[in-house]
Amino acid sequence: MQFIKNLPIGKKIFSVVIILGITQVIISAFAIFKMNNISEEFSVIHEMSLPLEKNVSEASQLQLKKAAELQQLMIDAKSGARRNIIKEHFTSIENITAQTNQAMQNIVTILNKSKGEVLDADLHVDVLSLDENTAKVVEQQANYQKYVDSAIQVIKRGGSMSGGGYLSKDEQVQLQDIEAKLFESLQAMQASIDNITNRSVKNVQNVQRSSLFSLIAMAVASLIIGIFISKIIISNIVTPIKGVMAVLSSM
Repeated sequence: MQFIKNLPIGKKIFSVVIILGITQVIISAFAIFKMNNISEEFSVIHEMSLPLEKNVSEASQLQLKKAAELQQLMIDAKSGARRNIIKEHFTSIENITAQTNQAMQNIVTILNKSKGEVLDADLHVDVLSLDENTAKVVEQQANYQKYVDSAIQVIKRGGSMSGGGYLSKDEQVQLQDIEAKLFESLQAMQASIDNITNRSVKNVQNVQRSSLFSLIAMAVASLIIGIFISKIIISNIVTPIKGVMAVLSSM
């Protein structure tokens, strides 16, 4: 305070302007920093959570559709359906398989990218959990496809296994077991992606809340600084000028 009192009036005014300018710069920089944090959290939702949610849901629906298509193929083949109907089933299963593989590849690509990102510790655990479940699904889908290909090859040859089916009894049991485990793993994937989505949304809400409180605190601090500077102006600039004016008036 004594230092300010000893300054010329011009420098006092200049000092006040500098202090106010620095205060505004600090508040603006802090606001930009917080907005950047919010943007990063929204980026996690946009670039990771939502695409994963879409592809996991698509993979599950396609697997259900594939299982139904395979079942209908074997029913139609056994009942002696026309060749063009059988071919439609072949084409449909082939297209579903390609779409499923693409969805799973999209999931793997997103997860590989996400594992290299700086994420919240809990979110990182959820990503690793989804990665493990994804690896299981990929392996189980490959095993499932072997039985699908086996049944299709028998049908294409126009033959059948004993009992009129297109898979042996052991193969049918194994296929059902793999199918059950596959859908169980797909459900685990969905649970993992639900955790990731909920965690991502919660992180955005936490950052928004924290940013709001911080900005309010900065605004209050700015107000206090403004009041303090006003007192400095009054005591070190306005009061001396009034004193000079009073002396001049008395002359």
